[in-house]
Amino acid sequence: RGNTRTEEGKIDAKIAEATTPTTVAALKKERIDLIESKLAKLEAGDKMQWTRQFIDSCSEAAESRAYPEAITRLKDFEKKLAADGADKDLVAYARFRAMTTEYMMAQSAPGTDPIKMQTAWLESLRTFVKDFPTSSETPEALLQLAIDSEFSGKEQEAKELYTQIVTQFPSAHAATTAKGAVTRIDCVGKVLPLTGKTVTGEKFDLSAYRGKTVLLHYWATNSPVALTDLAALKDIQAKYARENVVVVGISLDDKVDTLTAYLKQS
Repeated sequence: RGNTRTEEGKIDAKIAEATTPTTVAALKKERIDLIESKLAKLEAGDKMQWTRQFIDSCSEAAESRAYPEAITRLKDFEKKLAADGADKDLVAYARFRAMTTEYMMAQSAPGTDPIKMQTAWLESLRTFVKDFPTSSETPEALLQLAIDSEFSGKEQEAKELYTQIVTQFPSAHAATTAKGAVTRIDCVGKVLPLTGKTVTGEKFDLSAYRGKTVLLHYWATNSPVALTDLAALKDIQAKYARENVVVVGISLDDKVDTLTAYLKQS
């Protein structure tokens, strides 16, 4: 294992220094070949970590377009895992990585029909959920389906999918998003509890604005659309301030420094 890690490190160093796409492609292929050769020599019990690394390496190489042929290797590998009776969660991991990688590649491919691409993506997600109803990747597949349903105006269908995530996969990362989505869908006509801290560290409680018309704006400094919205919201606030209209901005920036720097100049 140590020798393979050392060889991987050398290849990664060469990739970082490579200056031509051809060289990068050759090195990415070399790295994947190295991991595959390691897999062939391992006993079944030692293969899990290296199998996932092979899957991730193929996915990254293909999605970055450095070595696009890696998507074929990944899909073939997933089929081999299934045929060999490998751990079902591992097969699901390979399938989901292959699906998402292919989808990302299709988005940037010239001449792609976006409607057909999206239709195929959603169908692959439904098939995945049917084939792997309990895998660790299933919550993310359900989340993608739920988001599409909500954006398509199918709120009840979206709510059912979000609820399925929360109920069946409560500890999954997607469950946090799903739980919030259900709250959002159900919030019409209800009191919205919202507390937090302002940029200057003061306590904020939405209940203090009861009796006013409050517009909540979730935004981030790295979102061009959100920054465009800010100009319109500024005009709205100025125009309707006397009519008790208040705009409350909720920053999704990861770093306070990024937010405060933007607010100082805007």
